[in-house]
Amino acid sequence: MKTKKQFTAILTSAFLSASALKAFADTAQFETQNADSGSIGSETILIYVIILLCLICGFLIYRMNRMKKTRTLVGDEALNEINYAYTNLKKAWIKIKEENKVLNKTISFLSNNISDLETANCELIKQKEKLVNNENRLLELQKKKEELFSIAIHDIKNPAAAIKSYVELLEGYDLNAIEQQEIVKYLIDSTEQIMQLAQSINRAVLGEEKEVNEKEDKESVSLHKIVKSIVSQNIGYANKKKVELINKTTQDTPNIEALKSKIDEVIFNLINNAIKFSPPETKVFIKSYFTENNVSLEVTDNGVGIAPEDLNKAFTKGGILTAKPTGDEESTGLGLWIVKKIIDEHYGEVWVDSKLNVGTTFGFRLPIKAAKN
Repeated sequence: MKTKKQFTAILTSAFLSASALKAFADTAQFETQNADSGSIGSETILIYVIILLCLICGFLIYRMNRMKKTRTLVGDEALNEINYAYTNLKKAWIKIKEENKVLNKTISFLSNNISDLETANCELIKQKEKLVNNENRLLELQKKKEELFSIAIHDIKNPAAAIKSYVELLEGYDLNAIEQQEIVKYLIDSTEQIMQLAQSINRAVLGEEKEVNEKEDKESVSLHKIVKSIVSQNIGYANKKKVELINKTTQDTPNIEALKSKIDEVIFNLINNAIKFSPPETKVFIKSYFTENNVSLEVTDNGVGIAPEDLNKAFTKGGILTAKPTGDEESTGLGLWIVKKIIDEHYGEVWVDSKLNVGTTFGFRLPIKAAKN
């Protein structure tokens, strides 16, 4: 539209120029009529004007064609550049599209791998938990086995000490036939205890101790009878150290529901321990008392006593107290720990009361009726 307007303006200008020239020629012709005959005629001037107009028109036509060609070239170049850019964009789009497909495949592959890895990780976590549980179970079993060994090894000392005490009685005292038969019976009982402990150790090695303990039934147990038997087992040891054992329990003491072998072990440890820490020419008292629901037993000595700072560790495993045995006997620190462990298993309680250079009382309380698990 702009080019057309320019072209119209050029034609209008040429027309006006031509009109002006014609007017100029007419004026010149009028003036030359009055001039001398030697001047130039109007025809000549008109010819010059026409030639001039032709030149102007030719120039204008040339310029218009030149401008049109230039515009065409510029337009073609722009179109070519647009086409080239479009082609490149199309190629880039196709390339991006292909790359996007590859990326989608990769994402899908990685998603599947992630899912597989998550599944494998869950399995590994389960396996780890299982291994940890097995490890904890094995550690617990190992701990229990070590405790069983410690208890069994310690308990072998009790019947062994009783056998030694009975042999000393046979050697050192003039006994009648009945007393000798009674001692022989105690010797047989102590030997059987050693055999049972050996079997217990064997079961612990095979991992059957827990199962055997679960099958063992509680029975009605007389503390008075147990104390009488344990006193007899330790009489030789007491006599050797010149310690008098005084059994103040009575037959009126109610029976309790318990594992007899375990209660034997508790009372033996307490009485033997009292003799061990008693100086010569002293006494050890064993007495019992009871209520409607519980039976209690205490073992009191006139020994060296326990320091206040040692009282808290009296029932701990391996707890070696400051006080030393009066006859240079060995002390492992397991006896009182075993006592507490057994009483706890029977839902009872233990205690200790002591004064330095005065004596010590160890006691326990058990329910008459066995507690239900």
